[in-house]
Amino acid sequence: MENLVVVVLGLTENQLTDQVFKLVAHSSCHIVDARVNTTATHITMTLLIGGAWNTIAKFETLIKKYEGQVLVARTQFRAAQPDNFPYSSYIVAPDTSDVLAKITQFLSEQEVTLYNLHIESYKAPITEAAMLGISLSFGFPAHHLVADFREHFIVFCDENNFDVAMEPQKN
Repeated sequence: MENLVVVVLGLTENQLTDQVFKLVAHSSCHIVDARVNTTATHITMTLLIGGAWNTIAKFETLIKKYEGQVLVARTQFRAAQPDNFPYSSYIVAPDTSDVLAKITQFLSEQEVTLYNLHIESYKAPITEAAMLGISLSFGFPAHHLVADFREHFIVFCDENNFDVAMEPQKN
């Protein structure tokens, strides 16, 4: 089985998602994983498509008509990471331009693998301060003690005026 990662960017009203899913079906591939998100007037899709080599080749040929809106790359499944502990976290932080750079630098320094990141900006009740709600899922190496990692993460967040909750990912 072959796999493709497909990233699509289009306007919400041009029905690009429908067209891409039809191409997947027409080429006899299947969707292994899909993420679709609407941001402002644009829609983004990240798909992992699987199939036999000939069906993947057919999809690659068909999708070329959307050049400029689509990125396609052959890929393989990530190797299992039994030495990583899966955790999720929710961070509330002031909406400043360097928040994500600080968080991702900290995680990188701790050898953490980031699996998923979702951010929502909002105005705080009463004060209307600009805030970010950041949901993360990640894996950190088993050679780190959970208590040590948690303490470093909480201290990092405290030093940067972030509020954080962290818990093991159960599913």
